[in-house]
Amino acid sequence: MIEKHYSPREVCKLLSISRSNLQCRLKSGELEAIAWGKRWLIPESAIKRLLDAGRINAVTTSPRRSGVFSYS
Repeated sequence: MIEKHYSPREVCKLLSISRSNLQCRLKSGELEAIAWGKRWLIPESAIKRLLDAGRINAVTTSPRRSGVFSYS
């Protein structure tokens, strides 16, 4: 099966973190990325490992009110 990859912009939006925060995590090796030409792609498995390790909280939409975010 082919793994899904995300652009840095998509990862920032998914995890609700800044671009500089993402760059720090990539530089430290906490999150892995793949260079594809001039683009960087982050594998979904790397994002899941980061979330599973508890190093960042996932942002989910609240079931009570749409558009309101809660941190789990």
